[in-house]
Amino acid sequence: MTNKVFSGDWKEYKNLRIYNGSAWKDAAKGWLWNGSSWKQFYPEYPVNLTAPTISGSSTQGNVLTVTDGTWKGFQNNDKAFTYTSTAYQWLRNGSNISGATGNQYLTVVADVGTAISCRVTVSNGRGPTPSTTSNSITIQSALPGAPSNLSVISSTVTPGVFAVSSSSAAVVPTITMGSNTNVTSSSATINWTSTNQSSWQVSGSFSASGTSETSYTASTSASSNYSGTVTVKGAGTTTAQGSWTLPTNFSYYTYSTNVGSLSADSANRTFTLTASSGASYTVNVTAWNSSGRATISWTAGSNATSYDIYINGSLYQQGYTGTSLDYNWGSTGNLTVNVRSRNSQGAEATGATASGTINQAGLTAQTSGTINSGNTASGSYSVSTPAAAVIPTFTSAATVSSITSTGGQLSWASTNQSSYSISAPGTSLDGASGFTATSRLFTGATAGTTYSYTVTITSSTGHTATSSGSYTTTGGTSVPGTPTGATVTGSGYVSWGASTGSVATYEIEFYTATNSSGAGAAGPYYILSIPGGQTYYQLTSSDGYASPNNYVRIRVRSRNSNGVSTYGTWDPSATTYV
Repeated sequence: MTNKVFSGDWKEYKNLRIYNGSAWKDAAKGWLWNGSSWKQFYPEYPVNLTAPTISGSSTQGNVLTVTDGTWKGFQNNDKAFTYTSTAYQWLRNGSNISGATGNQYLTVVADVGTAISCRVTVSNGRGPTPSTTSNSITIQSALPGAPSNLSVISSTVTPGVFAVSSSSAAVVPTITMGSNTNVTSSSATINWTSTNQSSWQVSGSFSASGTSETSYTASTSASSNYSGTVTVKGAGTTTAQGSWTLPTNFSYYTYSTNVGSLSADSANRTFTLTASSGASYTVNVTAWNSSGRATISWTAGSNATSYDIYINGSLYQQGYTGTSLDYNWGSTGNLTVNVRSRNSQGAEATGATASGTINQAGLTAQTSGTINSGNTASGSYSVSTPAAAVIPTFTSAATVSSITSTGGQLSWASTNQSSYSISAPGTSLDGASGFTATSRLFTGATAGTTYSYTVTITSSTGHTATSSGSYTTTGGTSVPGTPTGATVTGSGYVSWGASTGSVATYEIEFYTATNSSGAGAAGPYYILSIPGGQTYYQLTSSDGYASPNNYVRIRVRSRNSNGVSTYGTWDPSATTYV
């Protein structure tokens, strides 16, 4: 209620004064009768113009101070509104804080995270004003906040770079090419000498292979050129040897291969691989560092100035000022880390905890190659073949006809004859030669004398054929000598040595039988008028030589115009047949 007085117009009075008979005094209170009761009308209740405010640090452990705010009457000394006392009540999230009734308040741990405000109540002679509440301040902990995003990552140092090398050694062969031999129009032989040879291969114009041989005979064509290479191969091996350089930051090695078996010497950094000859291999050498290291990092906690670090439950470092570190554990496995924030007020209680698996670190170096299946050495060959061979032949043997006391006509028939030569000692034809003629006349011979001759014909390629015989000139008084060395084979082929002297013809006497003991013997049979220059004869069925009478024994004699010789000895004996 607002009281007013009339002084020409109604106005609010600022104070109530009473005259005590000698002076005006301020009234403390005033009442009016309303016809039924007395009602207090003075002074007015205090009226708030601006709310109280609190100030101070929001960090727990500091003093907050509240102002009274402003109230009506204080600006113009209007005693009708002036308050005479003030009461304070501090609030935590709107609830009274026991014992906190001054205009200052020291924040405690219980206030952390809550809104602190203050209710201000003023009173005068009329009574208290309705309570007015200040602004609020949220209290922060004086201890630092816990770190966040804590991670534990394996960061074991990788061994330093190193290199692996290997090789597979085997014996080295040599080859020296020789002269080609047996070169004809249809074949040629390539020759070589070698050491440490286990196999060979001919390539180029010819294709062949073998093992220990040192020559190769190839089929050829006439008038052709051939060339190529002879390659000899040495014995292979079944091993490869290797080594590697020394890496840094390693604890031990492991090894692997794609073929065969591996034997390694870690101390000397060498290995031997055993595998099939010719196998392609890859060897891996891995250097391992088992001295584990962890990289620990986190996001800073609020108000933190340092950190206490616990590893696997034990304090590792106190007062660490960074937010990451490398921890050289020296081992591997699971690592649990707890980091607690710290400042001048102390360390927060729980911090952040994280775990990580710390692994060993490895680096692999590799070498590849082939198990040596044998080294090689090569030589070149070149072959030129002659023209195709032209072979001469006698279609009729060389014989002498029209024999007189001084000579006779020598003649023959042949094919592929390009030239001829005659050997006839003691006659005019000895040493005679020519080209295509096939007859020559003997002259100047001695009567009753036997002469031998050989005719050699040559083809255009230099190939030769010969035909030999003998003849006896007519005249004289000598009887020819007895033929020697008569023999007969199981096929009925008869041959003998020529008689001495002039021979006109030879005569054969023979018997037949059904077995070698002479059973069913029949004969004698005669073969007459065999030419004097011929010292052989083939018995036939027309001569009486046929199954079952195909067992024979024979003897031979010679004849000329002066008479006949005696028979030679039987062949076989007189009682045995062949």
